[in-house]
Amino acid sequence: TAASEHVRRETGARVSLPRRDGYALTGAGVAEVGAPVPTYRLSNGEADLQVYAVTYAHLDRIEDQVRLARPIRSRVASSEPLVQPIGAATALVWRDRATVFITFTADAPDSLLDALR
Repeated sequence: TAASEHVRRETGARVSLPRRDGYALTGAGVAEVGAPVPTYRLSNGEADLQVYAVTYAHLDRIEDQVRLARPIRSRVASSEPLVQPIGAATALVWRDRATVFITFTADAPDSLLDALR
């Protein structure tokens, strides 16, 4: 898709597109979070999510700038999404094949977790 090609040109990463039940892809880009990281915008008509997407190979390449803690990497290796409270927000981390997706939400993640399963 055009979104995948744009992200590949900007970051060199070949990441999967995030697909979640009830959410549509509405944008793609690159976020600078110490290193360029692919980002996608998903919407369900009521709320937008910014989703960061990295492959394990991309994480290895940028590990001097951006680290995903080993316990999180190990947990994400399973098929279950990881829910991690961070202050008033909640981080959701899930994997689709070799791509790890990360998003943050201030809302209760229950409906999003249902879409991730």
